[in-house]
Amino acid sequence: MKTEYIDWLEFVDYWMEHCSTNGLSVIALDKENCRVAGVFIVRDLLMVPPGFDDKYKSDAKSLSPWMGFLWHMDSEAIKKMPELGEPGKAVDLWFLGVHPDYRGNKIANYLTKGVMSLLKTSGFKYGTIEATNAFTSKAATWNNFTAVYSMDCKDFLWNGSPIYTNVKPPHGTWTFWVKEIQKED
Repeated sequence: MKTEYIDWLEFVDYWMEHCSTNGLSVIALDKENCRVAGVFIVRDLLMVPPGFDDKYKSDAKSLSPWMGFLWHMDSEAIKKMPELGEPGKAVDLWFLGVHPDYRGNKIANYLTKGVMSLLKTSGFKYGTIEATNAFTSKAATWNNFTAVYSMDCKDFLWNGSPIYTNVKPPHGTWTFWVKEIQKED
């Protein structure tokens, strides 16, 4: 299944209200050139918009396998840290993106630090990151997160078959990271 721009647009639309109004997402701006350099979108780990589960647990959407993998990661992490499954305890540092023109400037690391600063007054106890690539895991490590669960993406099965089989190193290991928000670095 191929994922198109419209698939991402529909997917993000489910989360837009929650993520844009919770006061926890951050944006890195290049003011001189009036450009967005990067973003970090944050959500309550347990929040799921109405209708989302039904649509993305079926085979109808190209992003369903990806969500299945993320739900698997969440489930395994909650088994290891049951407190993550309690309402209001964990926030998910969810979508981290840096525009290709700005990569190599540690923007992902600084976006993570900015989010963590906001989280100190949020009431959440834990910040989590579901790293689907080596870049995000590097930012998690740089910001003193602890790996709770990891899995080689080629080992994840969707409807009994592996789907992420052509991921090239250094990517390919998906890791669920956790950090106690109030803990000082």
